[in-house]
Amino acid sequence: MNNNNPTGGKSQHCFGMAADITYQARSTDPETMYKIAQWIKAHVAFDQLILEYGDSQIWTHVSFNGEGSQRYEVLTCGNPHNPQYVPGLQKLGWTKK
Repeated sequence: MNNNNPTGGKSQHCFGMAADITYQARSTDPETMYKIAQWIKAHVAFDQLILEYGDSQIWTHVSFNGEGSQRYEVLTCGNPHNPQYVPGLQKLGWTKK
């Protein structure tokens, strides 16, 4: 991610405060990725945690606010082409495209 992104350079990725996490071949296993997101929620300080279901894999976005307090915002996004975020971690019906 760089400053030439749709967020206008305001993404926490641009400042080294966010990462998108995948887990080898298991990134296509919805149950495993859901469990990883649950573990992060229970054990890691974070600003934002998003379980994101893409076309070919599932990933967990996690960010940390290095400039202040953490929001502990937890969301799920089911469509990367038309992002709609819903509160909490959601298990969605997903198949690799």
